[in-house]
Amino acid sequence: MNILITAAGRRGYIIKYLKEALRGKGQVIACNSEYTIALEEADNYYITQLSNDPEYMDKIYSICLENNIKCVLSLHDIDLYILSTKRNKLLDIGVIFIGPSPDCAITSIDKYKMWLRNKNSGIKTPQTYLSLEKCLKEISNGSVKFPIVTKPRFGMGSNGFYIANNQNELLYNYEKTSLNALNLLRLSDEPTGHTIIQEHIDGEEFGIEIYKDLDGNHVTTKAIKKISMRSGETDIGESYITDNFIEISNKI
Repeated sequence: MNILITAAGRRGYIIKYLKEALRGKGQVIACNSEYTIALEEADNYYITQLSNDPEYMDKIYSICLENNIKCVLSLHDIDLYILSTKRNKLLDIGVIFIGPSPDCAITSIDKYKMWLRNKNSGIKTPQTYLSLEKCLKEISNGSVKFPIVTKPRFGMGSNGFYIANNQNELLYNYEKTSLNALNLLRLSDEPTGHTIIQEHIDGEEFGIEIYKDLDGNHVTTKAIKKISMRSGETDIGESYITDNFIEISNKI
């Protein structure tokens, strides 16, 4: 069975894992929008357009047919969403897409949609705004207090992330984040709503990994306390006993 990994980035170790799992009974093909050393771990690799390019999927279909690919998975959030919307077309050429539904994929990328979903599911979440005016109004009436965070709605890796301690800083940061958000945005052509404003929550940060079986049942949860971060991702973490995280994991 031949597997295609898209948006491989720097994750050469995942390519190695899959090659070991196949035990010579298939090949691992990788692609990325630019050359990275991780591509060298694959049995063959391709340089593609960015996933928001109109010709991107045609390139993916071509790679799949040329290499007799049977399943495809992505290592990048934006790319994952693009592929999820083409699941049926991939099936038409005999390729299984390993990934979530388009709705799940876009919600995991769209910070505002995620906030709405958490709020509607009874999961405590920081107050979040798309409107600067509404945020300033609620600051003035005491509903929300500084510090205030601004960040791109579809951003990742802490790009365009700023913390303001007063109104002047908030106005300045909002403009900086908005410029950054327009450069990052790949999922919408709407002229507004690219920047979110959020109350800042102070405390220890944990990441949780939720494991489910193939029928969608919750199996276990792994909690990681963040010790240090790099480019918005956990660089060093410490595993924690997960009992306190089971309830919220079930809700998620």
